[in-house]
Amino acid sequence: MKTSGSAFSASQKLEILADTIGEILGTSGTVRINNSRDHDRQPLSPHAISEKAKKMYRDKAPIDYNLLGSNCEHYMNLSRCDYPTSAQITAAGMAVLKYILAIGV
Repeated sequence: MKTSGSAFSASQKLEILADTIGEILGTSGTVRINNSRDHDRQPLSPHAISEKAKKMYRDKAPIDYNLLGSNCEHYMNLSRCDYPTSAQITAAGMAVLKYILAIGV
């Protein structure tokens, strides 16, 4: 199943696709490289990142997508730093925790 920014059922399995930026954007759009988390975790070498992603693609590794524990940011960090994490989910969780503590639930 190909998905590209579209809604899909949580019960559907995702697959890793091998597309170039040019194939995804065509002649429109811009790309912003975001390596802002590199100070938190040492990224793997470009070769190791590429090999890890290619292996997951070759192995057709099943991806059980879920927003909180296995989303695209988790996959990117797993590929890049060998550690699946999502700063967005962590920040959202902290905001919820602060709210709960503030209202005294």
